[in-house]
Amino acid sequence: MCGYYSKAYDRFVLALRYSPDRGWQARVNATIGLTLLYMGRDNDAVVYFERARVIDPRNEIIVAYYDWDTPEKGLKKPKIKKKPKDKEGFEISLRWLDYGIASA
Repeated sequence: MCGYYSKAYDRFVLALRYSPDRGWQARVNATIGLTLLYMGRDNDAVVYFERARVIDPRNEIIVAYYDWDTPEKGLKKPKIKKKPKDKEGFEISLRWLDYGIASA
């Protein structure tokens, strides 16, 4: 949230190594994708969003920011729906992080 996206990216990638389960992996991958959007690295964000989507297509970050190919939509390739504004994306991340800690 403070603009240290490169450091955040490094720490989230490290967090993937210690993910306790697939749900957590989906959340971290989605958050990495979101961080990459803030960094202006849209193509890299798509990679992490896709990893998260495969695990949990209902992930709140995926639903908000990522559009993937589905027959009913007729899309040709995955794409970013929208860019996060200000801190909106991190507010989503903080909600799931709070939920994950409270349920642990």
